Amino acid sequence: MVGSAVGERLLEIGHDVVGVDTRPNRWVPELEENTIQLDLLDANAFSVLPDDPDYLLHFAANSRVKYSINDPSLAMENVMILDNVLRYLRTTSDPKLLFASSREVYGEGGEGPTSEDAVTLEACNNPYGASKISNEATIYANEECYGIMPVILRFSNIYGKYDVSDRVIPKFILEATNDQDIQIYGEEKTLDFCYIEDCVDAVIAAVDRFDTVAGRSMNVGGGQSWTLVELANIIKDVTGSSSEIHVQPNREGEVQHFLADVSRAERLLEYDPDYTLEEGLRETVDWYQARSSLLSEIGE
Repeated sequence: MVGSAVGERLLEIGHDVVGVDTRPNRWVPELEENTIQLDLLDANAFSVLPDDPDYLLHFAANSRVKYSINDPSLAMENVMILDNVLRYLRTTSDPKLLFASSREVYGEGGEGPTSEDAVTLEACNNPYGASKISNEATIYANEECYGIMPVILRFSNIYGKYDVSDRVIPKFILEATNDQDIQIYGEEKTLDFCYIEDCVDAVIAAVDRFDTVAGRSMNVGGGQSWTLVELANIIKDVTGSSSEIHVQPNREGEVQHFLADVSRAERLLEYDPDYTLEEGLRETVDWYQARSSLLSEIGE
């Protein structure tokens, strides 16, 4: 999702982009024309990649918390994939890595804004978050030992186009569109949501300022927290739905509260989200409704 949107924007502003994925890119035809299909778990497959890229933007991961809880080997794949990516980068002459991390590295952060220095091992509460902590530590070790220049962006609940997963917003949109009951896990849960175009703005700004911000980690979020009940009600209003909302207890391993402190990204990247949650959700619902057949794919 994020890689497609970023690749699309980079092409629009005149960059040469090579995509790498395990499957064809269904969303951006111009990106698919220059997408190499390979499995990043196969270290030998990297021989077909360009010899000397200007930047490597690494978004690939098994990124669903609940799936990593059910099958922790998915989190270990994230560790192995990054190891292969770094091996490849060490063969290039000017290795620059932009890495997509996650707010999951903070674990249960509390209800106040969470800054980048709040990562602690003890707070980690699921295998996916553990894989991202491991990834970040490995990246900084490669910076110290091998000269790889990193920028780490910690994303917070990115939503918008190009997503047919069973993440909370596509799932709520599907249920609301069909007037089905909306199931919420965690009545008091509050999370920070970031619209895809704001996320892409942050990534492009980090590329443009790479040499200035290298070595830093930065939060990328909406800068405001919402309960899942509030989120569901906005989606109901936008879709005109008659769905009923049902609240269940929070699920094991899921963070109950997170609000990103985005002041570092504001300072270093001039990051300033353009979309309120309601505006982003309206854009997202419009995108799905213009492609109504995609709704049936959500969560498959």
